[in-house]
Amino acid sequence: VWVANLTLKERTVRIEGLAPGRHAVRTLDVTNATRAMLDPEAYRDDIAYMDIKQGATVLALGAYGVARIGSCATEPSHLA
Repeated sequence: VWVANLTLKERTVRIEGLAPGRHAVRTLDVTNATRAMLDPEAYRDDIAYMDIKQGATVLALGAYGVARIGSCATEPSHLA
C-alpha cells in the first residue's frame, strides 16, 4: 500500500483494509529526503514496524510525504 500527502502541511491519515499482522513502513518526506539521496543504503535500512490488529491504522505524513506499507510476511527481506 502506498499513501501520499499532496499538501504542504503534515497530515494524519487513517488507513483501512490492511490484513492483521506485522507490517513494515518506510516513509519519505522533507525530514529524510536528503539522507535518502546521499546515503540510500542507510535510508533503505530505516524501516518502522507496526502491528495491525483490526485492519486499520493511523499514520502521520509530513508535507509532500509518501509512505509504503507492506506485510512482513510477503515482503522480500530487503524491503521488509
